[in-house]
Amino acid sequence: MSTALPSKLSDLLELAVRDAQKCEAQPERFRLDMGKWHSPLNSGVCAVCMAGAVLAQTVGMGDDKEIIWSDLDDWSGVRAINEMRTGDFCDAAVILDVALSDDRVAAALLTAERLVKENLPEVSDEEENDEDGFDREDDESPGYRAPWETYTRAAAILREAGL
Repeated sequence: MSTALPSKLSDLLELAVRDAQKCEAQPERFRLDMGKWHSPLNSGVCAVCMAGAVLAQTVGMGDDKEIIWSDLDDWSGVRAINEMRTGDFCDAAVILDVALSDDRVAAALLTAERLVKENLPEVSDEEENDEDGFDREDDESPGYRAPWETYTRAAAILREAGL
């Protein structure tokens, strides 16, 4: 990946939300699916998660190539986005080597984590199976994300703590 992604959690999360919204605005090219990183489908659209949206929009990987994390030289940024999507902000901080020694930083991470996890949807049995009939983990179901404004609020909490 030649395009450097932001190293601050707040900037990275805001970028992921913007890029996912851009993908949502292009239904002829993209479909949001939190269980697919960046996967062209037979229908001619590319299924992307929040991290995959950044690969498509910011990194410029388009919509015609299957991309998984192992294809990337440095996948820490996209992995951190995926952790934040599911509300695992402490894990995202560890991935990006954020120092967790400050109480204010720890409190912000836990507050953002609680905010997102409280706003994640319940996963129905229907969503647990992908179009090929394979079981998915709950956090891989197509719609498993919080509302965009929840992530925006979480980013503001992180930014206030210098993250």
